[in-house]
Parts: sequence; C-alpha cells; structure tokens
Amino acid sequence: MNANDFEQTVKRLNCRQIAWQEARNQFYSDLQAEGRLLRGMRMHLDNAPVGAVTLPGHERDYTERAANHEAAQTLYDAEIVPLDTAIKKARCELDAVTLETKIVEAENMIEQMKEYFS
Repeated sequence: MNANDFEQTVKRLNCRQIAWQEARNQFYSDLQAEGRLLRGMRMHLDNAPVGAVTLPGHERDYTERAANHEAAQTLYDAEIVPLDTAIKKARCELDAVTLETKIVEAENMIEQMKEYFS
C-alpha cells in the first residue's frame, strides 16, 4: 500500500479514531475521579467512630467501589494503553490494515469501558 492509499484509508478512519480518543480520555478522567473519591471515602471511614451504626454499609460500598476501580485500572493498564499505542504505531508506520483492525478493536473496547463508571 502506498502513501496515497494510506491517506485515503485514514480519512475514512479519522472520525472513528477521534471517537476512540474521546472515549479513552473520558475513561481515564472517570478513573482518576473515582480514585480521588475512594481516597476521600477511605479517609472518612478511617476517622469514623467505631460504634457508628452505618459504618458496615459504608465499608461495603467502599469495598465494592474499590474493586470496580481496581478492575477498571487493570483494564486501562493492560488493554487500553497497549491498544492506543498500537493505533499510534500503525499510523506512524503508514499501516492502514493494522490501523483499521486496531480501530475496530478500540470500538469493541469502548463497549467494555462503558461497563465501568456509568
């Protein structure tokens, strides 16, 4: 594939790649916001009186949110970052076939990302 063919393919894929970048950025922002919220929750739980009646419910909520956050962080580190890097690499190498394949993977990943922080 020559550079001209690559440019034609990329024009077709630009909107889809922008949608991926926006979803990735939003996911990262949500991940950071949830982390800040969890740190605040932990601080309040650590300072709550031992006999507080609602403490077990708040602990349970914290534990569930922390597990979800950890799963989202793992997804981000293990799958989202490498996928984003592969998309950038395909663009740099003018590899339209790989770029399109990775963008399709990214669109599928967006659906997975929606399971967190919605």
